[in-house]
Amino acid sequence: MTNAEVTETITRQVFELPMMTLHCTEHQAQRKRCHCGTVTTGVFPSDATAPACYGPALRAYVYYLVMRQHLPVARVADLLADTYAASVSTGVIGAMVQEGAGSLEGFLSHVQAQLRTSSIAHADETGLRVNARLAWVHAVSTKELTLYHLDERRGSTATDAMGVLEHLTGVLVHDGWSPYSHYDKAQHQLCCAPFLRELAAAALNEEQSWAEDMAGLLSDT
Repeated sequence: MTNAEVTETITRQVFELPMMTLHCTEHQAQRKRCHCGTVTTGVFPSDATAPACYGPALRAYVYYLVMRQHLPVARVADLLADTYAASVSTGVIGAMVQEGAGSLEGFLSHVQAQLRTSSIAHADETGLRVNARLAWVHAVSTKELTLYHLDERRGSTATDAMGVLEHLTGVLVHDGWSPYSHYDKAQHQLCCAPFLRELAAAALNEEQSWAEDMAGLLSDT
């Protein structure tokens, strides 16, 4: 059938992960002695900070797993060992995360500056446990940016520490929590999300048929 006429080509695509291996690049710096006796040493790349270290791609993957996917550090170590045969200790992973957090100072200042001049920003707060103690995560966000601030306090002292809300002159959207009211440079808009939750509860628990209609109206607009 090799000489038969081709009447149609049927395609099937199989998407697969590439083989997951850990690559090592060795950098060598030479020392040379001048005829005057001075010894000069070559310069290593900025990510080669020790005789053996982990590169920026692996570090970024660790940040993603710990901070975005919220995997426990020990499970991140297991994942790296299982998928890449990379023996990275939990202590090193913890140090990576701390180092990554420290390198965000310039980026966070840029985010603060962008949020301060935004025409619409949303503010919220929620509690969580840090070392078994109650703490608060405060957030200011737009469609493109979100700034988080962890604090032991919940009130305006903590929201002031974010360095954003007191500078806003646009619209500040929030749930009506009283500390937001003292930011008088901004216009205030109540968030519809709490209303929708209360309307859902009224429709379900109190059998208020109008509540569903009102929720639909708020969602459409």
